[in-house]
Amino acid sequence: MTIRRPSTLAAASMTLALSCSFVAVPDAAAQSTGTNGATVSHIGVGATSTDMNFSWRAKSNGDEAVKYYPSGHPEEAKTVAAKEADYGALLYRSMHASISGLQPGAEYTYQIGSDKGGWTDPETFRVQAEGDSWSFLNFADAQIGVDLKVEEQADAWRTAVKQATGKYPNSEFILHAGDQVEGWGNPIKQWEAFFSAEELKNYPVALTKGNHETYNFSDKHFDEHGNLPNRDGRTANYFFERNNALFVVLDSNESSKGDIEKHADFVRKTVAEHGSGKDWIIAVMHHAPFSHGSHAMKDSDVKALRKGLAPVFSEAGVDMVMSGHDHMYNRSHLLNGLTPTVPDARPDAGDVLKPKAGEVLYVTTTTAGGGKYYDFHSPDGKSHPEITDRSQTEGTDLQAKEIAFWTQDKTPDYAVVDVDKDTLTMRTFNVADHSLVDEFTLDKSSTDRPAPGTVDPGVVTPGGGDADEDGSSGSSAGEIDASSAAGIGIGIAVLLGLIGGAVLAAPQLREIAAQVPQLRQFADQFGIKL
Repeated sequence: MTIRRPSTLAAASMTLALSCSFVAVPDAAAQSTGTNGATVSHIGVGATSTDMNFSWRAKSNGDEAVKYYPSGHPEEAKTVAAKEADYGALLYRSMHASISGLQPGAEYTYQIGSDKGGWTDPETFRVQAEGDSWSFLNFADAQIGVDLKVEEQADAWRTAVKQATGKYPNSEFILHAGDQVEGWGNPIKQWEAFFSAEELKNYPVALTKGNHETYNFSDKHFDEHGNLPNRDGRTANYFFERNNALFVVLDSNESSKGDIEKHADFVRKTVAEHGSGKDWIIAVMHHAPFSHGSHAMKDSDVKALRKGLAPVFSEAGVDMVMSGHDHMYNRSHLLNGLTPTVPDARPDAGDVLKPKAGEVLYVTTTTAGGGKYYDFHSPDGKSHPEITDRSQTEGTDLQAKEIAFWTQDKTPDYAVVDVDKDTLTMRTFNVADHSLVDEFTLDKSSTDRPAPGTVDPGVVTPGGGDADEDGSSGSSAGEIDASSAAGIGIGIAVLLGLIGGAVLAAPQLREIAAQVPQLRQFADQFGIKL
């Protein structure tokens, strides 16, 4: 097996850290899948509603596969061989498999494994039925592992998924808008915790790459678990079709001018080639273009993504953009490019919105893991921890003109999205008590919207509506853009490697190291007691 190593100067100082990340032994709970060594398994969305993707870790060196059959008919069993997604792990193999040609509306039973290593216990999934009326579930930022509280956040995540699927068992799949894990700390343990939600064996999940999937060399772990359909080369951009809807998922961590142009081309091409006949075009990206959170208001990478992609979404005929990252709930006004359409009436839960050509709705979902929340930020980038209710900002310059509805109640949320031919309704709920956070409907029954990808670019307003119209980053003192963060991250990695060695050699430094969060994470990953 080939072990891939970083080519940067940090490689030498991070050899020990990388090795530990590669070989960390899964928890006992993660090893309990069936009777074989297959662990951390889940099903993922396939290219279409009649496809299904699989991902798991195997401890056997046998030929791994998926066995499946219509439930109740094992005599019709078929087997599809898996391929190894080799990202350098030593104690397990990362396996991917895909099956296609499934019967719409049918339930299937499946097992994963091999004759040599054994097969997992049977699990089931249901194939989406044909038709224009169906539902899916939406989450964001489980981010398991914040402050090393893996089990606490894993429990919150499991509760959210269990509640959502229990309330809406007919949902077709689970969309997660990025930051599945914290990244810092032990990413292997964190991914195990994310997939410890048993429902992910029965409901296909659509993963989105968040910024925390890039920390601590976590990219490889995302690739291990992300068996993404229609993936665009080596990027984490991909798309999938579900009956009358097209989903375009973007890796918003890639935010340079060239990256944004590639995102734009991917959106245009995907919608042009696969959006015909679709009632709904939904884009997904972790970084929220419009929000009252700190990232949307201050970060240069988010501002660049907003300015570069919002006009493209309008041009291409995207109906809604779903995001996370800001750890608070936000719903925008309908926007044509960067220009909001502000209604006369006060936006509120239950709004029915009738989009015109080029108008897009942006929704940001708060954390499903509860590890952290961000304060309300005004358009000037200032934090206002004392502001927790939107009534405190209405009619003032604290309210962003692009945002229609926001809330920060500092509790985990999830959403159910009901898709119909002419309407799309999203209801967001508080996990703690299932209270309604927000509800809105996009209604296209009485609007004359052109087919996706055919909007006259002249309707788009690429200029106005952004606080940084001069193209400056707008980052305040102390803020770090994406490229700087990468350099600093390497520096931290080198520092951690050096200091970690010193801690091992000099136990008297452990008390000092315990006061530094990054060093606590380093120690946790290596089993060092501070």
